[in-house]
Amino acid sequence: MKRIIFLLALGVFYQCSENSEPVPSPPTPTLENTEAVVVATPNKSTLRNIHFINSKVGFIAGGTAAAVKDEQSASILKTTDGGQTWSAIYSKVEGFYCTAITSLSESTLMATTNQNFILKTEDGGNSWKKVEVAASSFYMADIHFSDVTTGYIAGSIGSTGVLLQSTDGGATWNTLVDNSQPESILKNNVLNKITSLDNGATLLVVGGTFQEGVVLRSENAGATWELLAVAPGIVLKDIKLSETTGYAVGHNGQVSSTEKGAMYATADKGKTWTLVDTGFDNKLNSLAQLGNNIVVVGDNHNNDFVHPELILLSTDAGTTWARVPHELVVAGWESVAFIEDNHLLAVGYNGNALHVEIKNP
Repeated sequence: MKRIIFLLALGVFYQCSENSEPVPSPPTPTLENTEAVVVATPNKSTLRNIHFINSKVGFIAGGTAAAVKDEQSASILKTTDGGQTWSAIYSKVEGFYCTAITSLSESTLMATTNQNFILKTEDGGNSWKKVEVAASSFYMADIHFSDVTTGYIAGSIGSTGVLLQSTDGGATWNTLVDNSQPESILKNNVLNKITSLDNGATLLVVGGTFQEGVVLRSENAGATWELLAVAPGIVLKDIKLSETTGYAVGHNGQVSSTEKGAMYATADKGKTWTLVDTGFDNKLNSLAQLGNNIVVVGDNHNNDFVHPELILLSTDAGTTWARVPHELVVAGWESVAFIEDNHLLAVGYNGNALHVEIKNP
């Protein structure tokens, strides 16, 4: 159980450490131009990843990661009204859970799992089949398609990263990077998210360890890779890019007074990265960007039951940041996505979901 710590003073200033960490500015005010509404979901499992096909149709993948394998459950939810209501289109206790979801069309979707297969539907979620992607189980953290035929799965076995590629629309999968060699760039590199630019020519994968977060970058669709050390003491959990600019977020995995998170920005398609001072040092799990609006979700500090679970928003392309007010405290946000324009959805622990509208942007 967390113990509530009552804050006796406000405006505590952080000092720069010996490793040249920046000095965070005091927390910015809570945003007043947002409206947050709690959204009901069909179950209480952890909601791990959001994917919207358009402004009306969206999906959430998740499930329960029980200690006993046979008790693990998988859940996929669907909305047809822009995230206002959700129905369970896949809900089974079969010894696995879902981790991420993506689509090739309104009818064809694929969801990754913590086993050696993905779930695939070709009728918009009415029926699902298992497609084996590897001979043995591994944790699949993300799935991404750069076009309708070329897709990627990023994940890990223990502390070793796994990166697979499909060239036939997800029907079959093959190893893209060899992780068997001692000098492999996947050793001590847990992979968490993958994205692409330039019609799939540029690939970026984030991950690393709690000692150092890294970015894997390829300019030739994965034929060769560069390993970029980006985040000291922070494993990178998510990445989003738009044209030349983008962001990556992560945290150090701690649950005590030493816990912290960080955000990094790039202006050259991921070649170089700089630390972003949001004014907050909470653990960060996911981010989304649409135009000048950037949203980041994560966790409150240990013992903080005073503030709502962390949602940070910038409406000026990352220049200033503020906390989004809402009523959920213990939510543990896992994923966030824009539905359209000034509407976004955050999901996480215990089936929690929150719709946020940005007013008068």
